[in-house]
Amino acid sequence: GINAQLNDLPTVFFLEETGEIIVETDACDYGIGGVAYQVPERTDGEMNRNDRSRPLAFYSLALTPQQYNWPTPKQEAYAMAMVLQAFAYLLSGVRFTVRTDHKNLKFITESTDRLVMKWRLLLQDMDCRIEYLDGPSNVVADGLSRMVKVVAEHEVKWLSHSIYLVDKMI
Repeated sequence: GINAQLNDLPTVFFLEETGEIIVETDACDYGIGGVAYQVPERTDGEMNRNDRSRPLAFYSLALTPQQYNWPTPKQEAYAMAMVLQAFAYLLSGVRFTVRTDHKNLKFITESTDRLVMKWRLLLQDMDCRIEYLDGPSNVVADGLSRMVKVVAEHEVKWLSHSIYLVDKMI
């Protein structure tokens, strides 16, 4: 039941002063998702890529019927904007990397669509680098974007907006 599901929630960590912050985003036909995590720094000051990353926050949002009809590049841009906006409390004033499994990142910087231009303004206020992440490697964000369909198929009442934040878990 619900207690078992709550016990199975992933462990989230507090943001540490050192360590690289990475945000991964994804969109699918019916939802968007994202995860923020931190790669711990070793004692010698190098990033410890072999150590497990530490999740900081998770995000999932169902698309509306109108958003469902958007082209994929617009859905991916929306996913990036919404996830970064939700995690702004973590990302404000720090350099971080955004990873997405959508190769057409030019869409975000070159689009004349009014909504995409609005999302681009959000990105301009953040100190981030955008990288491509191949689809099979984008497991967590992909799962979060699809979570809305899985829940709906089990006829559980789904809130269209779910954020799991480290400061709300305490």
